[in-house]
Amino acid sequence: MNALKTWAISLAGAWMCAAVFSYLKPSAKFDKVLKIALFAFLIIAMITPFSGIGDIRISDWFSSTRQSDEIEQKGEDFLMLAQINAAAENVKKEVAERLQKKGFSYQEIRVSMNIDSDNNIFINEIAVTGVPASKRQGLHDFIKKELALEVTVS
Repeated sequence: MNALKTWAISLAGAWMCAAVFSYLKPSAKFDKVLKIALFAFLIIAMITPFSGIGDIRISDWFSSTRQSDEIEQKGEDFLMLAQINAAAENVKKEVAERLQKKGFSYQEIRVSMNIDSDNNIFINEIAVTGVPASKRQGLHDFIKKELALEVTVS
């Protein structure tokens, strides 16, 4: 019963708005266009409660906004991770080139990087594996001196 009462009140309001607009029409040449627009407005006012269009809730909009914010954050995290990985690959390539020029043999180079709260990328660790025990200290000293980096050699 409450829904019928609400529908009747909204329909009466729509009729009143239509009456005011038809009374305030600017000139006779817009009469036909105004009648068509007001008729469409009244039809929409009558049908809307039964079509489900009026069931849209503001909370649904906020929920979708919150979801889009989460998706945006995931996208930013993905880009940040891609930046870290690209920077790590560049460091790895630079270290590998310098080691090869100097004649050091190794099995693998791993670079661990991170981003701080100010979005600065920093190197956590550079690990060079597969280096003969007799060459480890020399490799460590070379990287520390040549690249000004701390490195773990194993």
